[in-house]
Amino acid sequence: MKIIQSAFFRAIVAIAMGVLLVKDPSGTLKWITILLGVLFLVVGVMSCINYFVRVFQERKEAVEIDEKGRPMRRSAFGKGRSSFPMSSAGSVLFGLVLILRPDLFDEILMYILGAFIIVGAINQFVKLALINRIARVHWLFWVFPIILLIAGVWLIIKPFAVLDTTMYAIGWCLLLLGVVECITAIKDYAASKKITDAEEVVEDAVEVADEAKEVVKEATEVKEEVTEIVVSEEE
Repeated sequence: MKIIQSAFFRAIVAIAMGVLLVKDPSGTLKWITILLGVLFLVVGVMSCINYFVRVFQERKEAVEIDEKGRPMRRSAFGKGRSSFPMSSAGSVLFGLVLILRPDLFDEILMYILGAFIIVGAINQFVKLALINRIARVHWLFWVFPIILLIAGVWLIIKPFAVLDTTMYAIGWCLLLLGVVECITAIKDYAASKKITDAEEVVEDAVEVADEAKEVVKEATEVKEEVTEIVVSEEE
């Protein structure tokens, strides 16, 4: 059930992004870049806060005894202590640049979106292959991920052929990805349910067989008792 929920969540996100990109390609691209900047900023700030909290705890706990037996605090920045997370500072800086100058990273974002579409297409191929082992998949379902894969590769090769047109196409690709993800999730759930139902039927059949064995055993015991009674009466 967690898998189906995750698939539907990804589908909803893809459909929402697709609708926004189709409606306003350039504006949506700008806000997506800003959103990525906010994510980088939040992650970096939280990591820096955790670092300073950890340093404070280390300073509080790091106590040594000097030559006269008196407690002596050791620097939290000394040997064996936590080093400043430069990657977190870089994440904060990168997030600020994305927020303040989103236009500088349009090309990077195009590559990211292209990679996202390619990964989504590959994921569709894998899921369809797994489902095809259980139930036959119509050939149309194989066409959708092929289109997505071609679009993702084209986007990475020529990210700025026509920006608005590209983003418009990405919007439709994301819409398509979301719809296919929903359909695939439904088919996956249906196939899983068939397997579960079949397993339950097998378990019920095994239980019935066990009960039948018990009934036969009891009937045999009753027959033996009746035979003994008849023999004793004849004697």
